[in-house]
Amino acid sequence: MHWQSLGRLLFWVRNATLAAGALSLAATLVAYLWVLLTGTSGERAFAPRILDELAVYGLLALSAGLCFGAITASGGRRLSWILGVVPGVPIITLILAVLALSAGTPSEINRIRLDDGRLLMLAIEPVPTDAVYNVWQSEDSFGLVWSRLRDVSLTYSEDGSWTEDPALVLTPNGKRLLVRRGGIWTDCLETTPGLEHCPGVLSSLAWTKPDAWLRQSERIGDLSGLSPGPVESRQPLSEAAREYLSDTDLPHR
Repeated sequence: MHWQSLGRLLFWVRNATLAAGALSLAATLVAYLWVLLTGTSGERAFAPRILDELAVYGLLALSAGLCFGAITASGGRRLSWILGVVPGVPIITLILAVLALSAGTPSEINRIRLDDGRLLMLAIEPVPTDAVYNVWQSEDSFGLVWSRLRDVSLTYSEDGSWTEDPALVLTPNGKRLLVRRGGIWTDCLETTPGLEHCPGVLSSLAWTKPDAWLRQSERIGDLSGLSPGPVESRQPLSEAAREYLSDTDLPHR
């Protein structure tokens, strides 16, 4: 009797986790296909934060359900459940990854609501080899549909420098948006309708000139009156930057 009750419980858990996983992954798939079919890849996105969570928890639930299926099945049916886990789950993961790249769906870092009601998001783009950051604006009040602000460009670290612990920060007076990466300020935007760059702040800096990044951070600090954090928290220069500076004998900090 005890084993029968345990078997029924495992059967219920298996079906529940499989259903939850399938529904989560189906919702993720529909969102990606919506972007692809509307021809707005890389320009619009549907609830990036929710999609990331649905994909992760959906895969976990599906994997758990398949494992429970393998435990409760017997004979040849157990093999079919095992094949669902390997290679089934990795194949589904690969398909979702390809769709996410094709749809250009970013991963949300954090969001800020301005005093005028605009909801903005700092996001990292789905580029496998580089860390590319952009600012997106919500088309609604709830942060469900987002549009990439094509006229707003942020600095880009080609060598991977200044990429750790990114965040979008609103100054206390609400007049400026700052981007902190790698322990320094990298970007500064005025909270005007067009989000223009702050005076004297560049949207493009060479990775071979780390001093220029530090000077820009100091400039942003002077404009905002805010510190990005202690010097000890700064991200070390990348190996490529150190090698370049060593070869050219350029001064750097």
